[in-house]
Amino acid sequence: MRRSHAISCVRSLAFLVIASGLAFPAQSATAGLLRWWQMTETSGSTMVDSIGIQSGSYINSPTLTGEYVTFNGTDQWGRITTAGNAGGSIFDPAYETARSLSMWVKLDNTGRFQSLFGTTIPSGGAGWSFDYNANGTLRFVRPGAAVYTSTTTTGLEPGVWAQVGYTLNNTLTFYVNGQQLGSTITSSNTYNNNGGTSAPTVGLGSAGGTGSYLGGSMADVRYVVRGYGPALGPSNGMTGFNDGAITAANMETLFGIKPFDAAEITAGGGGTIASGGTFTIANAAASGGRTRDSAVITALPTLSGANASRFSYSTGLTLNEVVAPGGSASGGTVTFTDDSNLLNGSVATATLGGLAITRESMPGFDLDGTTYLASGTVSYTVTSPTISGNTAALGVAQTADATDLSGLSSETARGVADALGTQALLLAGTADNGTAVSQTWRLRTGTGTESADLVASDVVDVVTPTTSNAFVLQLSYNPADVPAFATEDDLLLGWQDPGQGGAFVNAILGNADAGAFSQFVTGAWNSSYATPGYFGLDTQANTVWAVIDHNSDFAVIVVPEPQTLCLTAAGLAIVLCRLRRR
Repeated sequence: MRRSHAISCVRSLAFLVIASGLAFPAQSATAGLLRWWQMTETSGSTMVDSIGIQSGSYINSPTLTGEYVTFNGTDQWGRITTAGNAGGSIFDPAYETARSLSMWVKLDNTGRFQSLFGTTIPSGGAGWSFDYNANGTLRFVRPGAAVYTSTTTTGLEPGVWAQVGYTLNNTLTFYVNGQQLGSTITSSNTYNNNGGTSAPTVGLGSAGGTGSYLGGSMADVRYVVRGYGPALGPSNGMTGFNDGAITAANMETLFGIKPFDAAEITAGGGGTIASGGTFTIANAAASGGRTRDSAVITALPTLSGANASRFSYSTGLTLNEVVAPGGSASGGTVTFTDDSNLLNGSVATATLGGLAITRESMPGFDLDGTTYLASGTVSYTVTSPTISGNTAALGVAQTADATDLSGLSSETARGVADALGTQALLLAGTADNGTAVSQTWRLRTGTGTESADLVASDVVDVVTPTTSNAFVLQLSYNPADVPAFATEDDLLLGWQDPGQGGAFVNAILGNADAGAFSQFVTGAWNSSYATPGYFGLDTQANTVWAVIDHNSDFAVIVVPEPQTLCLTAAGLAIVLCRLRRR
């Protein structure tokens, strides 16, 4: 409901919730009030006091809407007729020991000083004012030129209705939308008019028409004086009214305000959502007899990041959905949809972000323990399951985004599409955050440099960070694929060297040092072999490995030992001799 409509209906509704979010209980027009300028006029220049005591005049024709009044910020204001000290005007500080005031305002510009309510300084007397500062604080200036400023800012936003006010009774307390603004300020309440007899000019939207004009709208100005001097007596509607300091309990009686607590939002899920998981947005319940504000979903979350396309998100939220006090909203479900193309041992992540939560009514709310003025956003990291048992489709890359490369692997299925059933496993290595690591498989060609006598595995194209990010690659082999003229001792990890016509050579020859450091190890790799140039063969596990710093096509290759080559050559010579004799 619009705030302006709420003002015009306040007499007939038991409770109203308006665009600024405060609840107005039904009450008689004079309940606890000495003056009440509702500012609901539609024409003329009279600013009516609904209590019937002290009406005023609109100066320079501000806009009257019938629901509120809009001032231009340059010369328009509301002048309140005063009667001077002799008549016992309640605005003369000489007769006051305490006061309270509230009003609704909607400022066009919250970055400039504006007077909300105040007086001129009468001859021989003292004036006062209630102002909005350019830095967002409120201030009260009392006789003697003492200035008291709120200890925190109001959070007022341009074009947004808010209720502001103060109470003064030995201490000064500012309020915004029914909530205390900052800490209570100690302030003397002794007002001495020094015998002044002239009437001060009291203004709404200006300190008595002397400048600092309010630019924006105003409505529902309520004024209470407590503990006043005896000269006023009961004639001004104060019979039996002498309560103590303002508390949450009597704010409702004095101002028609039921104090609010800001929305207190918890975004469940802990910041991470696993595949198949969901999250909730919850608002704390009202407590302590106060009314809690609601929050509104003003932007729905979306997936982003390199792996976003591998996830699907089915939202459970709706735009402009209200999360009421004690209520919650289901965030929906995130699902990982690309298991078959993820490297074994890896977890893919993406970001589910952009979920915007906005306070519905009053400025400020709490989101996961952090205070926001108007709105805050929620972001989650969404994760895939840890993939295992994937068998690569030949020619289709399996990928992962990882910082620690150890444990990432892929493999082919032996006998499927003539594959030999080779596994590629990264034993160690690091990558920069967000770096994609991939392994893409193909069959050996079976001819030329990839004949069965030279290559004993399927071929994998490994892409990882290079040069500054060395890694350890291990490939498996099946002893049945070792050619008859060789043994397992003749196997090593090979690299397809484009400078050798595509022939496979020892993988360490492709390192940045071109194989200047080279050390063979019999057995499994361990962390002591960290320098690029180590390479090894583990016949117990049927694997070959190498510490490398380059990307390419890799395979298990056959490189016979020199003595094996000699025996092979000798055998060929004997065969040739026998053929010649025939």
